[in-house]
Amino acid sequence: MGTLTAGGLEVSAADGKVRIVREGRVKKIVPEVSHLSFNGPYVASLGISVLYITERAVFEMRAGGGGEPRLTLVEIAPGMDLQRDVLDQCATPVAVADDLRQMDARLFQAGPMRL
Repeated sequence: MGTLTAGGLEVSAADGKVRIVREGRVKKIVPEVSHLSFNGPYVASLGISVLYITERAVFEMRAGGGGEPRLTLVEIAPGMDLQRDVLDQCATPVAVADDLRQMDARLFQAGPMRL
């Protein structure tokens, strides 16, 4: 997915943390789109795992209360504020996983990850 917002976004990553220097003007998670190039809910309904990975969070299509696939926040980058930096930057509500995890800090450091 790239970044969670676009249009002027400026991000820095250092010491295992992400910092939003300037937020983008355009939110990418929206209630409806004018053109569909990938239908995440449909693919998830086939039993295929669907992840949307951004610079600050990871979202997954998970079964909602009615069994319909629902976009769910499953990981957040170190240094991000859940409400301000993620949820407020989505133009439509997303679920937050009960097992919300932090993204690996090694992703946001210079040098080898030493996997």
